Amino acid sequence: MVEQDTIGWICSFIVISLLIITVIYEVVKRWRLSLRLVALDESLLNDNSIIMEELIDAPDGSKIVQKMPAYLISDEEL
Repeated sequence: MVEQDTIGWICSFIVISLLIITVIYEVVKRWRLSLRLVALDESLLNDNSIIMEELIDAPDGSKIVQKMPAYLISDEEL
């Protein structure tokens, strides 16, 4: 009986630890992203770990197309 209780506590500890680590990882990841957004980090445009899902502000006459990547247009291309 003692061995089963010990194994149960060890499994519970492992599951709870994984949950806590996952929550901490997500909080840190979102915190770093918001710092980059506040700093207007232009490398976000080329970052493969960031996915833009929806435009919330666009010029008049713009159309929102699903799954279409956004590209930076520089003044030299115009």
